[in-house]
Amino acid sequence: MVQALTPKEILEALAVWGIPNVQESGWRTRSNAQGWRDVTGFMVHHTGNEVSDAVEVKGIIKGRPGLSGPLANFGLDDQGVVHLVAAGAANHAGGGDVRVLQAVQLESYDAFPPAPRFTHEEFLAGAPGSVIGNPRFMGVETFYNTNLTDKARQTMPRLAAAMIWALDRKDTDNAWTARSVIGHKEWQRGKPDPRNVDMSVLRKEIQQLLTAGPTAAHLIATDQNIEVLLMPNIPKANLDQIRVAVWTQPSASTPHSPSMWRIMTQMAAQVASLQSAVTELAKNPAVTADELMVITKKAAEDAVANALEAMPADEEIPAPPPPAPKGRRGAAAPPADGGQGNPP
Repeated sequence: MVQALTPKEILEALAVWGIPNVQESGWRTRSNAQGWRDVTGFMVHHTGNEVSDAVEVKGIIKGRPGLSGPLANFGLDDQGVVHLVAAGAANHAGGGDVRVLQAVQLESYDAFPPAPRFTHEEFLAGAPGSVIGNPRFMGVETFYNTNLTDKARQTMPRLAAAMIWALDRKDTDNAWTARSVIGHKEWQRGKPDPRNVDMSVLRKEIQQLLTAGPTAAHLIATDQNIEVLLMPNIPKANLDQIRVAVWTQPSASTPHSPSMWRIMTQMAAQVASLQSAVTELAKNPAVTADELMVITKKAAEDAVANALEAMPADEEIPAPPPPAPKGRRGAAAPPADGGQGNPP
Protein backbone atom coordinates (compact mmCIF):
# COMPACT_ATOMS: atom_id res chain seq x y z
CA MET A 1 0.00 0.00 0.00
CA VAL A 2 1.15 3.52 -0.70
CA GLN A 3 -0.24 7.05 -0.62
CA ALA A 4 -2.36 8.02 -3.62
CA LEU A 5 -0.68 9.52 -6.65
CA THR A 6 -0.76 13.29 -6.92
CA PRO A 7 -2.02 15.00 -10.09
CA LYS A 8 1.59 15.80 -10.97
CA GLU A 9 2.60 12.13 -10.60
CA ILE A 10 -0.35 10.99 -12.73
CA LEU A 11 0.52 13.44 -15.51
CA GLU A 12 4.17 12.47 -15.38
CA ALA A 13 3.33 8.78 -15.74
CA LEU A 14 1.03 9.42 -18.70
CA ALA A 15 3.70 11.52 -20.38
CA VAL A 16 6.52 9.06 -19.78
CA TRP A 17 4.42 6.19 -21.15
CA GLY A 18 3.18 8.22 -24.11
CA ILE A 19 -0.53 7.84 -23.36
CA PRO A 20 -2.87 10.32 -25.08
CA ASN A 21 -5.07 12.08 -22.57
CA VAL A 22 -7.56 14.87 -21.99
CA GLN A 23 -7.73 16.76 -18.70
CA GLU A 24 -11.36 17.25 -17.76
CA SER A 25 -12.10 20.48 -15.91
CA GLY A 26 -11.68 20.14 -12.15
CA TRP A 27 -10.05 16.70 -12.23
CA ARG A 28 -7.13 17.69 -10.00
CA THR A 29 -9.37 18.34 -6.97
CA ARG A 30 -12.36 16.09 -7.74
CA SER A 31 -13.03 13.34 -5.19
CA ASN A 32 -15.80 11.51 -3.44
CA ALA A 33 -16.71 12.55 0.10
CA GLN A 34 -14.62 9.91 1.83
CA GLY A 35 -11.27 10.32 0.06
CA TRP A 36 -8.30 7.98 -0.17
CA ARG A 37 -6.84 5.50 2.24
CA ASP A 38 -3.54 3.97 1.16
CA VAL A 39 -3.82 2.69 -2.42
CA THR A 40 -3.68 -1.07 -2.98
CA GLY A 41 -4.24 -1.45 -6.71
CA PHE A 42 -5.85 -0.48 -10.00
CA MET A 43 -9.30 -1.65 -11.13
CA VAL A 44 -10.67 -1.96 -14.68
CA HIS A 45 -14.36 -1.44 -15.53
CA HIS A 46 -16.65 -0.94 -18.49
CA THR A 47 -19.56 1.48 -18.46
CA GLY A 48 -22.07 -0.94 -19.99
CA ASN A 49 -23.33 1.83 -22.28
CA GLU A 50 -23.44 2.39 -26.02
CA VAL A 51 -23.54 6.19 -26.06
CA SER A 52 -21.23 8.96 -27.21
CA ASP A 53 -17.93 9.56 -25.48
CA ALA A 54 -19.15 12.99 -24.35
CA VAL A 55 -22.15 11.43 -22.60
CA GLU A 56 -19.89 8.82 -21.00
CA VAL A 57 -17.51 11.47 -19.63
CA LYS A 58 -20.37 13.55 -18.23
CA GLY A 59 -21.84 10.48 -16.52
CA ILE A 60 -18.55 9.53 -14.87
CA ILE A 61 -18.06 13.06 -13.58
CA LYS A 62 -21.62 13.72 -12.39
CA GLY A 63 -22.71 10.23 -11.39
CA ARG A 64 -26.19 8.77 -11.75
CA PRO A 65 -29.36 8.61 -9.63
CA GLY A 66 -28.47 7.07 -6.29
CA LEU A 67 -24.71 7.30 -6.84
CA SER A 68 -22.84 10.59 -6.98
CA GLY A 69 -19.70 11.14 -9.04
CA PRO A 70 -16.94 10.80 -9.70
CA LEU A 71 -17.46 7.19 -10.81
CA ALA A 72 -13.83 6.60 -11.79
CA ASN A 73 -10.45 8.27 -11.85
CA PHE A 74 -10.14 7.81 -15.61
CA GLY A 75 -12.35 7.30 -18.62
CA LEU A 76 -11.06 5.42 -21.67
CA ASP A 77 -12.83 6.37 -24.89
CA ASP A 78 -13.24 4.55 -28.20
CA GLN A 79 -10.20 6.28 -29.72
CA GLY A 80 -7.93 5.04 -26.95
CA VAL A 81 -7.72 8.47 -25.30
CA VAL A 82 -7.68 8.65 -21.49
CA HIS A 83 -9.92 11.26 -19.84
CA LEU A 84 -8.63 12.47 -16.48
CA VAL A 85 -11.74 12.70 -14.32
CA ALA A 86 -10.61 12.64 -10.68
CA ALA A 87 -7.29 12.59 -8.85
CA GLY A 88 -9.18 11.84 -5.65
CA ALA A 89 -11.00 8.67 -4.65
CA ALA A 90 -13.98 7.73 -6.84
CA ASN A 91 -17.17 5.72 -6.32
CA HIS A 92 -16.31 2.85 -8.63
CA ALA A 93 -15.35 -0.33 -6.76
CA GLY A 94 -18.00 -0.63 -4.08
CA GLY A 95 -17.99 -3.43 -1.56
CA GLY A 96 -15.87 -6.49 -2.20
CA ASP A 97 -14.06 -9.37 -0.59
CA VAL A 98 -11.25 -8.92 1.93
CA ARG A 99 -9.63 -12.11 0.58
CA VAL A 100 -9.31 -10.45 -2.83
CA LEU A 101 -7.94 -7.31 -1.22
CA GLN A 102 -5.31 -9.33 0.63
CA ALA A 103 -4.37 -11.27 -2.52
CA VAL A 104 -3.87 -8.01 -4.41
CA GLN A 105 -2.03 -6.33 -1.54
CA LEU A 106 0.35 -9.27 -1.18
CA GLU A 107 0.32 -10.08 -4.93
CA SER A 108 0.00 -13.64 -3.73
CA TYR A 109 -2.16 -15.21 -6.47
CA ASP A 110 -1.36 -16.85 -9.80
CA ALA A 111 -3.65 -16.38 -12.81
CA PHE A 112 -6.64 -15.07 -10.84
CA PRO A 113 -7.33 -13.82 -7.30
CA PRO A 114 -9.84 -15.71 -5.15
CA ALA A 115 -13.40 -15.58 -6.45
CA PRO A 116 -15.31 -12.75 -4.70
CA ARG A 117 -17.98 -13.84 -2.25
CA PHE A 118 -20.04 -10.65 -1.85
CA THR A 119 -22.28 -8.29 -3.76
CA HIS A 120 -22.32 -4.61 -2.87
CA GLU A 121 -25.69 -5.08 -1.19
CA GLU A 122 -24.23 -7.76 1.07
CA PHE A 123 -21.40 -5.38 1.96
CA LEU A 124 -23.96 -2.70 2.90
CA ALA A 125 -25.77 -5.26 5.04
CA GLY A 126 -22.57 -5.82 7.01
CA ALA A 127 -21.49 -9.22 5.67
CA PRO A 128 -18.43 -10.41 7.63
CA GLY A 129 -15.36 -10.41 5.39
CA SER A 130 -16.64 -7.69 3.08
CA VAL A 131 -14.68 -4.50 2.56
CA ILE A 132 -14.99 -1.20 0.66
CA GLY A 133 -12.78 -0.77 -2.40
CA ASN A 134 -13.25 2.88 -3.36
CA PRO A 135 -10.54 4.37 -1.14
CA ARG A 136 -8.09 1.57 -1.96
CA PHE A 137 -8.23 1.24 -5.77
CA MET A 138 -7.67 3.63 -8.62
CA GLY A 139 -10.11 2.87 -11.42
CA VAL A 140 -10.79 3.34 -15.13
CA GLU A 141 -14.18 3.14 -16.84
CA THR A 142 -13.85 1.94 -20.43
CA PHE A 143 -16.56 3.23 -22.75
CA TYR A 144 -18.29 0.11 -24.11
CA ASN A 145 -20.95 -2.47 -23.41
CA THR A 146 -20.07 -5.63 -25.36
CA ASN A 147 -16.79 -5.23 -27.22
CA LEU A 148 -14.29 -2.44 -26.74
CA THR A 149 -12.55 -0.92 -29.76
CA ASP A 150 -9.07 -1.97 -30.86
CA LYS A 151 -7.66 1.42 -29.88
CA ALA A 152 -9.18 1.25 -26.41
CA ARG A 153 -7.89 -2.31 -25.99
CA GLN A 154 -4.39 -1.13 -26.91
CA THR A 155 -4.45 1.71 -24.38
CA MET A 156 -5.96 -0.35 -21.54
CA PRO A 157 -2.79 -2.26 -20.56
CA ARG A 158 -0.58 0.78 -21.15
CA LEU A 159 -2.67 2.94 -18.79
CA ALA A 160 -2.62 0.26 -16.10
CA ALA A 161 1.14 -0.24 -16.56
CA ALA A 162 1.73 3.51 -16.27
CA MET A 163 -0.17 3.76 -13.00
CA ILE A 164 1.49 0.66 -11.50
CA TRP A 165 4.87 2.03 -12.61
CA ALA A 166 4.12 5.31 -10.82
CA LEU A 167 2.92 3.56 -7.67
CA ASP A 168 6.02 1.36 -7.69
CA ARG A 169 8.24 4.44 -7.93
CA LYS A 170 6.42 6.03 -5.02
CA ASP A 171 6.65 2.94 -2.83
CA THR A 172 10.33 2.79 -1.91
CA ASP A 173 9.99 -0.47 0.05
CA ASN A 174 7.76 -2.75 -2.00
CA ALA A 175 7.70 -3.89 -5.62
CA TRP A 176 4.46 -3.55 -7.63
CA THR A 177 3.59 -5.83 -10.55
CA ALA A 178 0.61 -6.52 -12.80
CA ARG A 179 -0.97 -8.56 -10.01
CA SER A 180 -1.98 -5.21 -8.51
CA VAL A 181 -4.47 -4.84 -11.40
CA ILE A 182 -7.87 -6.52 -11.22
CA GLY A 183 -11.22 -6.29 -12.95
CA HIS A 184 -14.42 -5.23 -11.20
CA LYS A 185 -15.73 -8.78 -11.76
CA GLU A 186 -12.81 -10.07 -9.70
CA TRP A 187 -13.69 -7.76 -6.81
CA GLN A 188 -17.47 -7.97 -6.51
CA ARG A 189 -19.66 -11.03 -7.05
CA GLY A 190 -22.07 -10.70 -9.97
CA LYS A 191 -20.21 -7.97 -11.83
CA PRO A 192 -19.38 -8.67 -15.52
CA ASP A 193 -16.86 -5.94 -16.19
CA PRO A 194 -14.69 -5.57 -18.03
CA ARG A 195 -16.79 -7.73 -20.35
CA ASN A 196 -14.93 -9.90 -22.89
CA VAL A 197 -11.56 -9.12 -21.34
CA ASP A 198 -9.60 -12.03 -19.89
CA MET A 199 -7.90 -10.44 -16.90
CA SER A 200 -5.15 -13.06 -16.80
CA VAL A 201 -4.24 -12.16 -20.39
CA LEU A 202 -4.46 -8.45 -19.64
CA ARG A 203 -2.15 -8.85 -16.63
CA LYS A 204 0.39 -10.69 -18.79
CA GLU A 205 0.34 -7.78 -21.24
CA ILE A 206 0.73 -5.27 -18.40
CA GLN A 207 3.65 -7.19 -16.93
CA GLN A 208 5.36 -7.38 -20.33
CA LEU A 209 5.09 -3.60 -20.56
CA LEU A 210 6.38 -3.10 -17.02
CA THR A 211 9.32 -5.41 -17.68
CA ALA A 212 10.19 -3.68 -20.95
CA GLY A 213 9.72 -0.18 -19.50
CA PRO A 214 8.27 3.07 -20.85
CA THR A 215 10.67 3.39 -23.81
CA ALA A 216 9.61 0.02 -25.19
CA ALA A 217 5.98 1.02 -24.66
CA HIS A 218 6.54 3.97 -27.00
CA LEU A 219 7.97 1.60 -29.61
CA ILE A 220 5.05 -0.79 -29.22
CA ALA A 221 2.65 2.13 -29.66
CA THR A 222 4.43 2.96 -32.92
CA ASP A 223 4.06 -0.68 -33.97
CA GLN A 224 0.31 -0.43 -33.46
CA ASN A 225 0.24 2.14 -36.26
CA ILE A 226 2.65 0.26 -38.49
CA GLU A 227 0.10 0.09 -41.34
CA VAL A 228 0.41 3.86 -41.72
CA LEU A 229 4.17 3.61 -42.17
CA LEU A 230 4.23 0.81 -44.75
CA MET A 231 2.98 0.47 -48.29
CA PRO A 232 -0.80 -0.03 -48.21
CA ASN A 233 -0.62 -3.03 -50.58
CA ILE A 234 1.28 -5.20 -48.08
CA PRO A 235 -1.16 -7.88 -46.84
CA LYS A 236 -2.10 -7.87 -43.16
CA ALA A 237 -0.64 -11.37 -42.76
CA ASN A 238 2.75 -9.99 -43.78
CA LEU A 239 2.35 -7.06 -41.39
CA ASP A 240 1.79 -9.57 -38.59
CA GLN A 241 4.99 -11.34 -39.65
CA ILE A 242 6.84 -8.04 -39.40
CA ARG A 243 5.47 -7.42 -35.91
CA VAL A 244 6.68 -10.79 -34.67
CA ALA A 245 10.05 -10.55 -36.41
CA VAL A 246 10.84 -6.95 -35.49
CA TRP A 247 9.70 -6.64 -31.90
CA THR A 248 11.32 -9.87 -30.73
CA GLN A 249 14.85 -9.00 -31.84
CA PRO A 250 17.53 -8.81 -29.13
CA SER A 251 18.47 -5.53 -27.52
CA ALA A 252 22.00 -4.33 -26.96
CA SER A 253 22.06 -4.95 -23.22
CA THR A 254 25.81 -5.21 -22.85
CA PRO A 255 27.30 -4.88 -19.35
CA HIS A 256 29.23 -1.71 -20.21
CA SER A 257 26.47 0.15 -22.06
CA PRO A 258 24.88 3.12 -20.32
CA SER A 259 21.11 3.05 -20.43
CA MET A 260 20.73 5.71 -23.11
CA TRP A 261 23.14 3.96 -25.45
CA ARG A 262 21.21 0.73 -24.94
CA ILE A 263 17.98 2.49 -25.83
CA MET A 264 19.44 3.98 -29.00
CA THR A 265 21.00 0.67 -29.99
CA GLN A 266 17.69 -1.10 -29.41
CA MET A 267 15.99 1.42 -31.68
CA ALA A 268 18.67 0.99 -34.34
CA ALA A 269 18.23 -2.79 -34.25
CA GLN A 270 14.47 -2.53 -34.60
CA VAL A 271 14.65 0.00 -37.43
CA ALA A 272 17.18 -2.17 -39.27
CA SER A 273 15.05 -5.29 -38.87
CA LEU A 274 11.95 -3.39 -40.02
CA GLN A 275 13.77 -2.08 -43.08
CA SER A 276 15.01 -5.56 -43.95
CA ALA A 277 11.49 -6.98 -43.59
CA VAL A 278 9.96 -4.36 -45.87
CA THR A 279 12.75 -4.78 -48.45
CA GLU A 280 12.42 -8.56 -48.49
CA LEU A 281 8.63 -8.43 -48.78
CA ALA A 282 8.90 -6.01 -51.70
CA LYS A 283 11.20 -8.46 -53.49
CA ASN A 284 9.48 -11.67 -52.42
CA PRO A 285 5.86 -11.37 -51.18
CA ALA A 286 5.76 -15.15 -50.68
CA VAL A 287 8.53 -15.15 -48.06
CA THR A 288 7.68 -17.36 -45.10
CA ALA A 289 7.59 -16.23 -41.48
CA ASP A 290 10.64 -18.36 -40.67
CA GLU A 291 12.63 -16.91 -43.56
CA LEU A 292 11.65 -13.40 -42.56
CA MET A 293 12.73 -14.05 -38.99
CA VAL A 294 16.20 -15.13 -40.14
CA ILE A 295 16.60 -12.03 -42.31
CA THR A 296 15.45 -9.56 -39.66
CA LYS A 297 17.51 -11.26 -36.95
CA LYS A 298 20.66 -10.86 -39.07
CA ALA A 299 19.84 -7.19 -39.73
CA ALA A 300 19.27 -6.52 -36.03
CA GLU A 301 22.49 -8.26 -35.01
CA ASP A 302 24.47 -6.26 -37.59
CA ALA A 303 22.94 -3.02 -36.31
CA VAL A 304 23.84 -3.90 -32.73
CA ALA A 305 27.40 -4.77 -33.72
CA ASN A 306 27.80 -1.52 -35.65
CA ALA A 307 26.41 0.53 -32.78
CA LEU A 308 28.76 -1.06 -30.26
CA GLU A 309 31.72 -0.59 -32.58
CA ALA A 310 30.85 3.10 -32.92
CA MET A 311 30.43 3.60 -29.18
CA PRO A 312 32.71 6.41 -27.98
CA ALA A 313 35.41 5.40 -25.54
CA ASP A 314 34.03 7.65 -22.82
CA GLU A 315 30.76 5.72 -22.99
CA GLU A 316 32.48 2.48 -22.02
CA ILE A 317 32.02 2.83 -18.28
CA PRO A 318 30.94 0.20 -15.80
CA ALA A 319 27.21 0.04 -15.29
CA PRO A 320 26.12 1.09 -11.79
CA PRO A 321 25.16 -1.75 -9.48
CA PRO A 322 21.45 -2.62 -9.62
CA PRO A 323 19.31 -1.22 -6.81
CA ALA A 324 18.51 -3.48 -3.92
CA PRO A 325 15.40 -5.52 -4.75
CA LYS A 326 12.17 -4.45 -3.14
CA GLY A 327 10.25 -6.85 -0.96
CA ARG A 328 6.88 -8.36 -1.72
CA ARG A 329 4.08 -5.91 -1.07
CA GLY A 330 2.20 -5.94 2.20
CA ALA A 331 2.37 -8.06 5.32
CA ALA A 332 -1.22 -8.62 6.38
CA ALA A 333 -4.72 -8.03 5.15
CA PRO A 334 -6.47 -4.82 6.22
CA PRO A 335 -9.51 -5.31 8.43
CA ALA A 336 -12.86 -5.92 6.78
CA ASP A 337 -15.22 -2.96 6.84
CA GLY A 338 -18.35 -5.05 7.30
CA GLY A 339 -20.69 -2.53 5.74
CA GLN A 340 -18.90 0.66 6.78
CA GLY A 341 -17.41 2.95 4.18
CA ASN A 342 -18.35 4.82 1.06
CA PRO A 343 -20.88 3.88 -1.63
CA PRO A 344 -20.09 1.70 -4.69
